[in-house]
Amino acid sequence: MCPHFMNHTLALAQRRGEGFADGNHSSRNFDHAPFGCAGNGHHVAPPKPQRFLTNPMCQYISRLVKLSNKGLYAVRALFDIAFYNDGGPTQAKDIAVRQRIPPRFLEQIFQDLKRAGIVGSKRGPAGGYHLAQRAAQIRVGDVIRALEGPIALAEMPPGAESEGAARRVTEAVFRDLSARVEACFDAVSIADICARAEQLGVRPPGKQPYVYVI
Repeated sequence: MCPHFMNHTLALAQRRGEGFADGNHSSRNFDHAPFGCAGNGHHVAPPKPQRFLTNPMCQYISRLVKLSNKGLYAVRALFDIAFYNDGGPTQAKDIAVRQRIPPRFLEQIFQDLKRAGIVGSKRGPAGGYHLAQRAAQIRVGDVIRALEGPIALAEMPPGAESEGAARRVTEAVFRDLSARVEACFDAVSIADICARAEQLGVRPPGKQPYVYVI
């Protein structure tokens, strides 16, 4: 560890009202030896990393902004129908196995997709769920909105426009960002995901790759 970096880190901690666990960074001989080896040749453990953020901030710093399992499972289920059965009737139990989706949860998802007009169903031994539209017409954004509502990075509470100019500026920025994120979801269709699968070498059972003979 570079002594200059260590001194700088200690100074930063002291300015923030914090310090290392022992209050003295040089007591373990870290100034003159790298982690794992002290000056006398004995093995030493590196110091525990200090957190310069308050506990509430530390709780949020490692979290990801991500979709819920419901949205992810819905996209995977629609991809399965389109890719493995050309959009035709597909048994929910087969989709659940291939995509590793809890069967009961999958049935709930299909009911939401059916109400949104994205899938239809057919009864009988050869029945199942099928795409109600062509795969190229079903956008990922349509799927997410059908299950989770509008795509937004931040919820704008009622009356926020009247809370001052500064509030209006930040709300406008987040509306613009939300629109850009939504546009990204709308730019990808289920057909695009199927094409990506073929590019990655994934093929439905029994489907052979094209071979061109010259």
